[in-house]
Amino acid sequence: MRWFIETVRNRDEEQATYAASFPVPDDRKDAVRMLEYYMRVFPHRGYNEEHDYWWAWDDDEPNRLHRWVLRDKLPDTF
Repeated sequence: MRWFIETVRNRDEEQATYAASFPVPDDRKDAVRMLEYYMRVFPHRGYNEEHDYWWAWDDDEPNRLHRWVLRDKLPDTF
């Protein structure tokens, strides 16, 4: 099973204010499709190819950044 790990933090802060995980399909294409469907509620969103993560923020809280990474297993901190 694969997992998307979501972290939320304020701009200019290293420490996340929120972290969560959710299971996704094993096929990367299906997992990405699922995340992109979820992300459509954010007017500002995208993918960082260099570091392989997705990001988003909305106009109501522009300093609050959401970031998702795809992992094959959950980290020990969850």
